Amino acid sequence: MLANQMFEQYYYSFLLFYYYRIILMKLTYDQRRIHKGQNEVEVDTLIVQITEFSAKIYNPEINSRLAGKEISNYFKKSLGIDNLFTQVNKTLNDLYKNQERMTSKRHNSLLQILTLYTVVSGIYGMNLVIQNWEGKIKWDKVLHYTIFEDIALLVALSGIGISSVIAIQAVKSYIKEKKRNKKNYL
Repeated sequence: MLANQMFEQYYYSFLLFYYYRIILMKLTYDQRRIHKGQNEVEVDTLIVQITEFSAKIYNPEINSRLAGKEISNYFKKSLGIDNLFTQVNKTLNDLYKNQERMTSKRHNSLLQILTLYTVVSGIYGMNLVIQNWEGKIKWDKVLHYTIFEDIALLVALSGIGISSVIAIQAVKSYIKEKKRNKKNYL
């Protein structure tokens, strides 16, 4: 009876470490697959999966007894748990750096576009008044605009279009993130 209890304890330790290895191998595989595509949603999902595994599932010390620690250390060493866990943590750090770099690049591009529109519309707003734009717009007069009025119209319409597209994308990404947060990753 005592032998059966001891084997059960070691058996469950082995199963738990084997489970750790499977999850760590899955996370390593996902990381390698993502580096080929660089999909932002997949990167976010992988970051959440690694963080959840590290915080909720992985426990480096399974057994507190001396004999249990020796067996646990043997299982960890033979299954390569520490090496895989270190590799996954390095991957997490690399993903955070890459995501920060991509976000910074995207914000800089957006800021550049908004600055350009602000400057151009400010210049035209200070120096050019299109009488047709007051009240109801008469679209038949658009054909008789000067080159400066055409540029002002183009800047105004493209600014409205770009801001609409950005707003729609923001709403879509918000909805996708809400749906993704409801999923169970591991």
